[in-house]
Amino acid sequence: MHTISKKAGQTLCIILVITICLVSAQSVIPDELHSVILSALSQADSIGMNPDPELSRELIQSVIDDLKTADALTVNYTSSGEISQEISDVMLSYIDSWKELMVVYGYLIDGGEQKNEAYTALLSNSSDRYDIALAKFTLAKDYYSKAYEALEGTEELLKKTDADALSDILPDASIPDNEAINKMLFRLRDNTMICQAYIDLCSAGIAKASSGDANSSEVQEPLLSATTLMKKLIPSPFVGEEAALFVNITFS
Repeated sequence: MHTISKKAGQTLCIILVITICLVSAQSVIPDELHSVILSALSQADSIGMNPDPELSRELIQSVIDDLKTADALTVNYTSSGEISQEISDVMLSYIDSWKELMVVYGYLIDGGEQKNEAYTALLSNSSDRYDIALAKFTLAKDYYSKAYEALEGTEELLKKTDADALSDILPDASIPDNEAINKMLFRLRDNTMICQAYIDLCSAGIAKASSGDANSSEVQEPLLSATTLMKKLIPSPFVGEEAALFVNITFS
């Protein structure tokens, strides 16, 4: 089998980076609620720049805690009459969108971590490297698929958020646009596909180790499936480099 470049093993978590505008602006909501929202957005913006999965998870939890606080404050201020029901509806829709985005972030971090560990296993000299990598690529694919589904849900929530009204209520924050969401959906789709290709490769490797026959259908069928998928992914701006490394792999 040709050597898989260690460059592939350097792939880290894919993070959905949404541009957040944090500027000084007058808000029409109470300062306490405004401050909590800005705290959540500032921390969310840091997640995509952090290569450490554990620290990213801590940031996600901190954002979620802030969003829960913002949710409760919005309800309380609405009950007391300090903010109107119209403002409350916009705020709660926005908060729900970011809660769902944190779910996406979590799946992305888990998927990226499993994928990175799968590469490490595959590049090792361990006799069970294909078994280990197969299990981890399968988990990574599952996490990416869940992230895709969650992001579709976020997209629907964002469509329900009145961007103009939000701009008046909270001038400090921008809403992720359709272009950013669609780009991330394509990224997740391509990563799901490349994980499937590696799953097929590992299945071929396991079959080869078991039978010793590189030309058997148990080896060649999954290998053909893997290389076919990779050829489709070479043009991808997200995983094209990994795909190009993979296409010429053969068993002997």
